[in-house]
Order: sequence, then C-alpha cells, then structure tokens
Amino acid sequence: MDSNRVCNICDGGPGNECACTCPGGPTYGTHAVAPQPEIYYREENARWPDDLLAISCIEFRVVRRTPCGRWITPTWNGDDNTFLHFVLDGDGKRYAYPTREKARASFIIRKQREIQKCAAQHDRAQRYLKLAQTMQFGTRTEALHEIKPAELLTFENHCLPQALR
Repeated sequence: MDSNRVCNICDGGPGNECACTCPGGPTYGTHAVAPQPEIYYREENARWPDDLLAISCIEFRVVRRTPCGRWITPTWNGDDNTFLHFVLDGDGKRYAYPTREKARASFIIRKQREIQKCAAQHDRAQRYLKLAQTMQFGTRTEALHEIKPAELLTFENHCLPQALR
C-alpha cells in the first residue's frame, strides 16, 4: 500500500485504521485510493471582447516523469498527448510550475522582460524615424550610411540589397 494514499471517505491512512465500511471491506485496514494527478500551472495573457484584459491560468497534468523533469500536457487536452511540454526539475525558468504562486511570479517576470524589450524597440524606432525625418539626430554613428558604402553596413532585418547577396 502506498504510504501517500489516504481514504477519501474517512481520512484513514498510514497508521490510522479505516473507520468506514466499503462493499467488499477495507483492504488491510485502508482503502486503495487512486493518487491525485500531479498538476502544473502557467499564467498567460488573455483578452476578451471589447479589449478587456485578463490573466488566464492554464493547468497541465503530468504525463511522464524522467530523472530530469516531467512531460506535461494541458488538462483540457484530455487523454491526447499532442501538446506535450518538457519541464525541468529544480529552480529556475521553466514553462510551467507546480504551484500557482510560482506561476504568477514567473508571469510577472515575463511581463517585466516584455516591457523592457518593447521599450528598447520603441526607442530604436523613434531614433530611426527622427533620423529619417531630419538626418540630424543622435550620434555620428547613426548617420554613417551617408559616409560608408553599403557593403560595410549591417542591415537589421537581413534585407541586403540584391547586389550584396
């Protein structure tokens, strides 16, 4: 008998005799109760109609355990294991977490990083716009395309002119 299993009728478990009567009688003084599935959580962005924002908590059930971690799939997926994700054991960044508190902390960190990246991208776009409008903004290095030939430039979007490919 697994020491983690507890009778769901009378809470009889290891060291406690089962106090209820089952059809067929208790086995060795305790009931064999199926263990609860191990659940992991991940919080995601959600948006409702009329641009109403929400945070959705997705539950994942553990499909397989390995020495290094667990394979998880969303609980809404039923018995289908199409949407498998591997989650490492231990501390650190991962796709889903065993508690909702850790999932919320991870969501907050992901949103802070998203804001940092978007702010940097926004600032860079503003500098390019200003440079295109005035050709007089910022440092000397931002206007080097006027001085250096095109083959020395690094194009951000990998859109090289046809002659340079």
